[in-house]
Amino acid sequence: MAKPDEDFSFLESLDAEYDNEPDSPGWRRRIYNIIFKADSKKGKVFDIILVLFILTNVGVLLLESMSGVGTKYAHIFKILDKVYLVFFTLEVILRILCVKWPTRYIFSFYGLIDLLAIL
Repeated sequence: MAKPDEDFSFLESLDAEYDNEPDSPGWRRRIYNIIFKADSKKGKVFDIILVLFILTNVGVLLLESMSGVGTKYAHIFKILDKVYLVFFTLEVILRILCVKWPTRYIFSFYGLIDLLAIL
């Protein structure tokens, strides 16, 4: 029979932050603290900007799918789609660059969600 501590050990693999913080101080640690930790002012600002980009992206996609609005503002939607793609791609690249083990993040639950969001 499994011990109580082992029953939920698989959840640790879902946590992209789990022991993936860079060891040495420097730009990687600073970026890591902003992106993965929301307990600082910069971290909170980053999270708010990220949520706003996600929500506005969903709104643009909904408007773009509407026949009258989608055709009338197609040129604006194409520009906005490119802006969102660049933003989310840069965010994922920064996440990969700032962690101790990039492959661990890439193949984590959140890393795969980020990849699917870009594709």
